Amino acid sequence: MLSAQSGSFLHPFAAGPAPAFATHTGFFLSSVNGSPGVLEARPLPFGDVLWTFVGDGGLSSAPIVTGRYVYVGSSSGMLYAVDRSSGQAVWSDNVGASILAPDEQNVSQPLAGLAASSGRLVVPASNLLVAYR
Repeated sequence: MLSAQSGSFLHPFAAGPAPAFATHTGFFLSSVNGSPGVLEARPLPFGDVLWTFVGDGGLSSAPIVTGRYVYVGSSSGMLYAVDRSSGQAVWSDNVGASILAPDEQNVSQPLAGLAASSGRLVVPASNLLVAYR
């Protein structure tokens, strides 16, 4: 990560699914030794980790923030709502199919991810599209 003002180096960033940001916090899905990810919250500009969330050990989707919650999906089909301040899971559900990691390197399929608007959360899961309100 580079400073927008000076271009100077600020912090390393291990590329993975796109991070989510809210207020002064970034939410990053970082992989562990090539395995599915761990959701990390970091204060901006890139302080120490505030909290981590591992879910069921298969977190795969890019996170999304809406209101007080960070949503992240797992390759097992689990969807988690995590309190963005504490990192504690406040809700989860199995959407019925694997929530795939975004493939940003190939054009073999559309780039899909979690989306939220007008009080609804939409989750692409394999060949399903699941909506919550």
